[in-house]
Amino acid sequence: MDLRPRVAFHGDALRRCQRHAAPHSSPNSAWRVTGAEGAREGFRGSRVPRANEVQLEEPVRSDGHRFRGSLRGKAIRDGQDPRARSAASMYFADRVSRISVLPPTPRRSYACRMNRIPFTGWLVAALLVTAPVARAEDDALRVVFVGDIMLDGGPGHVITNGGDPFAAVASVLRDADLTVGNLECAIVKSGHAVDKPYTFRGPKSALPLLGKYFSAVSLANNHSGDWGKKALSTEFELLREAKLPWFGAGNNVHAAHEPLILEAKGRKVALLGFNDYPPHSFAAGPATPGTAWLVEKDVVRDIKLARQKADLVLLFLHWGEELEEKPTEQQQALARRLIDAGADAIIGGHPHVTQTIDWYKDRPIVYSLGNFLFDYFPTDPPVWKGWMVKLTFGKSERPQLEHIDVEMDPAGVPHLVP
Repeated sequence: MDLRPRVAFHGDALRRCQRHAAPHSSPNSAWRVTGAEGAREGFRGSRVPRANEVQLEEPVRSDGHRFRGSLRGKAIRDGQDPRARSAASMYFADRVSRISVLPPTPRRSYACRMNRIPFTGWLVAALLVTAPVARAEDDALRVVFVGDIMLDGGPGHVITNGGDPFAAVASVLRDADLTVGNLECAIVKSGHAVDKPYTFRGPKSALPLLGKYFSAVSLANNHSGDWGKKALSTEFELLREAKLPWFGAGNNVHAAHEPLILEAKGRKVALLGFNDYPPHSFAAGPATPGTAWLVEKDVVRDIKLARQKADLVLLFLHWGEELEEKPTEQQQALARRLIDAGADAIIGGHPHVTQTIDWYKDRPIVYSLGNFLFDYFPTDPPVWKGWMVKLTFGKSERPQLEHIDVEMDPAGVPHLVP
């Protein structure tokens, strides 16, 4: 008898599953939901205040956008209430904090006749069956992307006062082979602020912290050039001294479009960054520093060149409309063409809010991660929210995608949403 308590999703928890996970599912998808909480009475009066991990009992029945019927699962790592151990107990999940959708995998059955195999044979058979699974998991490559890292104002003050603004999310950043963020500010003392509504500059003391948590940063955004082209060139030197790789910008247009190649778990990963938000004067020129500008024919060329050097090609695009919850039709069409050109994943930012997630040819498109480390201004929303997106590349053609919700405190520092 299975003594694990049952979990039924309803209300906000069910809506969140419908909104974020159903579009990524197929009839054989495996699901994992963490941080499920509910307070309603169970069938036998049991209460489970929190289920650390829930596995759905049945494949998701989805038309690609919404569920047909309700969701139930088993709390495979349940909460602390010992009364919840009855097989008949049921609680209702009102909230969830994380949703993982694993790619569909074919099921294999291993059948043999027990009366003809001695115990030692069963032990050897078990080892032979489980060993490849363990190796496959060890070989999987995990890449975490985060949104805008803006080190001016509140976050900068935290750092200059000896604090670590990444400490509250360090567990997620460390649970990855590669971590990538968008550095939404200049890190220089020199230069002059350009004439634009907002100019951001972070302290040099932020560089060791960035190097501690991030494998690379994208400079393809509308704030890298806030203190002039000479200051941007100086920043390249500071990043090089800090041994913090970057991409999406360079001392000339060729360098700006050059892919950054990182290697982990025996795979070479090419990172390409492009900016599509003014001022256009921030774009690199033939002999002047700047960012890689998002021009489709140039991006397609860069993807194909990167494909010759790497096993995976991942794009980080700075695009879209600020504070809009959905991408434009033009963005959706462009993203699909870039996947047709050879991109393995497209990650977006700039709108300061999260947007939708699409799949195309088993490749993920995250249109906007939202903010990650970002101060508040008078006209901003009451709470900045964002996603940390983890992509796991295994042997399956379709990677696993997990997004982790974060919220920024009054100082602009991110915290995991409980």
